[in-house]
Amino acid sequence: METKSKGGDGVIYVENLNKQSLKDYIDQGEFEMYLQPQYSIVKNTIIGAEALTRWKHKDMYISPGEFIPVLERKNLISILDRYIWTCAFRLQEKKRREGQQIIPISINVSRSDFSHLDVYGVLTELSRTYCVPPEDIHLEITETAFVEDKQAIYTAVRDLKRLGFQILIDDFGSGYSALNTLKDIDADIVKLDMKFFDLNEKNSMRARDIIGAVIQMTQSLGMGIIAEGVENAEQLDILKEFGCDVIQGYFFYRPMNVSDFDMTMRRVLDTASRKNIDSRAFGEECLDESIRLLERGEYESALSLAKRALSQISVDFDGNLYCNMENIIGAIYTAMGNEMMGMEHYLTGLSVSLKVDNSAVSGKLYNNIGCVYQALGDPQQAIKYFLLAMEELKRPENKKEDLYEQRCFISNINLADEYFKLGAFEESEHYLNRAAELVDNSANEDYYLTYRAAQCKLYLQTGREDFVREIFPDVVDMAMNIRDWSEFWSYLEPVCDIALALNEMDEMKRIIQRMEQQADLYSVEQLGLEIRIRIHEKLLVYYENIGDSEKARQTEFEYFRLCKMQYQEMKKARVEAINYKIQLNLQHEENAKFKKQIDIDQLTGVGNRYKLEKDYKMIKGICSERKCPVGIGIIDLDNFKYINDTYGHLQGDWYLKTASRIIKEAVVNTGGVYRFGGDEFVVLLVDVQEDVIDQMATEIERKVEEECLLNQSAERKALTLSQGYVILDHIENTDVWQMIPYADEQLYAVKEHGKRGHRIKKL
Repeated sequence: METKSKGGDGVIYVENLNKQSLKDYIDQGEFEMYLQPQYSIVKNTIIGAEALTRWKHKDMYISPGEFIPVLERKNLISILDRYIWTCAFRLQEKKRREGQQIIPISINVSRSDFSHLDVYGVLTELSRTYCVPPEDIHLEITETAFVEDKQAIYTAVRDLKRLGFQILIDDFGSGYSALNTLKDIDADIVKLDMKFFDLNEKNSMRARDIIGAVIQMTQSLGMGIIAEGVENAEQLDILKEFGCDVIQGYFFYRPMNVSDFDMTMRRVLDTASRKNIDSRAFGEECLDESIRLLERGEYESALSLAKRALSQISVDFDGNLYCNMENIIGAIYTAMGNEMMGMEHYLTGLSVSLKVDNSAVSGKLYNNIGCVYQALGDPQQAIKYFLLAMEELKRPENKKEDLYEQRCFISNINLADEYFKLGAFEESEHYLNRAAELVDNSANEDYYLTYRAAQCKLYLQTGREDFVREIFPDVVDMAMNIRDWSEFWSYLEPVCDIALALNEMDEMKRIIQRMEQQADLYSVEQLGLEIRIRIHEKLLVYYENIGDSEKARQTEFEYFRLCKMQYQEMKKARVEAINYKIQLNLQHEENAKFKKQIDIDQLTGVGNRYKLEKDYKMIKGICSERKCPVGIGIIDLDNFKYINDTYGHLQGDWYLKTASRIIKEAVVNTGGVYRFGGDEFVVLLVDVQEDVIDQMATEIERKVEEECLLNQSAERKALTLSQGYVILDHIENTDVWQMIPYADEQLYAVKEHGKRGHRIKKL
């Protein structure tokens, strides 16, 4: 049982702390790292944790509220902080070594740490020693830390961020300089302490408005936000209302030791795993049921169920199940006569199946796309996709499938049929013979009938009528015994056409009557108008051939009535397809807009840090292949703070946009421009030498000073530029964040000589 410090005992121990005793207590294991989870409401899981400290001395827990202020007052806090940092790095290394899931751990960096430690040096050394990537450790810096010795802290923070550490502003709003901190520090996340607002009856509405304003402001700046100190449902409801996703507080989890934290994480992951299993089971169940509904002709129900299942399954969650669902939705739309929407889903499923390398599903989708072209009367396109389906079937893993022979048979029959339409009878017979090898008359009677019907059609066309007449009675008997309504048309129609070609009108009549008898068992919605129209086409041909003009006239009248109904259905389907296409275009536009927002700095329109990193990787590949140099430069707007403070941020924004435009125009044919900080830009230059960079830098400086000069009078400061560049001949094994400090050195060399100008160095 945990015993807490009581009154004076804890205070005595704390007040007696000194440098040596603190180190002794640390060595004895009295100070322990605790972790408080950070919980995502949207993802419904733990996505991070803050490293805290607990002190157990002689079976007594001493509150951090007692010992931390004393350590800060005695300038000893950096000793404890460094120990906790080491614990955090050591834990992340252990998790990585053991293959556990890693979430970022936030460590606290105090103002005292910057005064008494080489924070940059210590953290980079810990990262190297424990082989922990910087992105696995977040740095929480209190807002008030930036009040004193601002430039030194800003420089350290900037360099740490460039290495990959995420920067969190802790206790945001508790200091007088909150907005200045956001302006000056390129932080990633703001931590909003709910205790700061101290909700009560008198101030709850006002506090609520302030919370909402802070959340909206940070979101507009592209920063994340974590609400800490959340202890009740009222606070949580306010945060949910304003879109704050990540919560840290007693309402979800208290701080816990590493062992308890690991148990909690395992429980959370097990729960997520069970949800995934449930989602997969749900998706598979919906898939099976939608296939049954499709086979029964209940298209609307099948579509509704399949779409519901698809909304629950993402590509990342289960790519195989996702592309199977897209295939079924495509099949349902195609069965409903909406080939456009069917094709959209087939192509989406195909893209996913190729990405996850599921050749079995890819083969089905290629075949189904071919069937759409087959139905639309485009044999060349149909053949293209049927052949692609055959290629997928040849892969060794597909030969083990239960339905392998069935799929091979269908592909060969489809190819035989399409080559027949093109008049390529030799190719048609080639694939027909390959299909014959897969036919087992006793076990696959339906396949045997399909094969015989295709064979009769081909033999009639190639002068082998005697053989067709010999086997035709058996073919008719097999066709008349078809029981499955979903298959009867595909079997009976070709046999009916063979009867017509052989002038066997009695057999043709008998087959048509069987079609009508089967069709009358189902509604229009179940069977579709297309089949009923085609039955009437056969009837019309039959009556015309036997010379019964009255029956032919009646059949023609019914035929036109059905065609009119089909036309109305087609218009409805076209409207649905147009609506679907509009929604799809809007979605594409939204996705493109979002993608652009990810890559582009919203104020200046140039690339941001994310795009800088992506482009460097791309340029690295190009330049490595072409063996050409790369230039990296940093451009800093001098006196920008003066402009903001004197003329306001609107004027400052104008200068930023003007400068970015000039820089873009100067480097348009040689590379890219990226906003790196508040008033800093980075340029990447491909295949350039020193003279080209010199001319470009001079032109940028001239144009910026020309367009952005505030006033010629001496009492006003003009916007000038300091520029630093490096040229690298070999960048194969480099990272952009490793190379920027070299350009930084040249930039600060310019600044040391009074700002304004540029320096170039070849590495």
